[in-house]
Amino acid sequence: MTIYTSYDQDPRPYTYLSIRTSGDPAAIIPAVRSQIAGVDSEQPIFNVKTLERVISESVVGLSYVAVMMTVLGVIALVLASVGVYGVMAYSVTERTHEIGIRMTLGAGQSEVLRLVMGKGLILTGAGLVIGMTMSVGLAQLLASLIFGVSATDFTTFGAVALALATTSLLACYIPARRASRVDPMVALRYE
Repeated sequence: MTIYTSYDQDPRPYTYLSIRTSGDPAAIIPAVRSQIAGVDSEQPIFNVKTLERVISESVVGLSYVAVMMTVLGVIALVLASVGVYGVMAYSVTERTHEIGIRMTLGAGQSEVLRLVMGKGLILTGAGLVIGMTMSVGLAQLLASLIFGVSATDFTTFGAVALALATTSLLACYIPARRASRVDPMVALRYE
């Protein structure tokens, strides 16, 4: 909120003067100085800035925080990707015995890959739906708390979802391909 008071009622040792121009702001500084000197020649004029510079100086702290949050977000994305890969790879490795039984009963490599990738897609889809729902809710909360944060940044949501989905699919495909190439007798003895 802003309250305007009389200068005589609340005198300050300094005064701000805002001037709007349609041209280059730096070009009118000499004219403004001469007009102020015409009113009071002893008034010092200092700290002349454009509005763009005032705004950039006021948000420099926020931009630093934004860069730090971006770095932490990228680190979290990498950790999440490694975690998803580890869990999915472990899940497929645990199913090596089942894959051996299926291959012994006549399942081919493509059928084994399709089975493992299908289960991986179901888990990935469920995780992405739950994660995106929670992300949108948290983004709306942040948008209401922090100025300039958008709750509908579909580019970021899409990029993160694509990165995690790709990681998850690779995490299913690589161990499943390895398991489908194993001799069924070795897979049956695997524990």
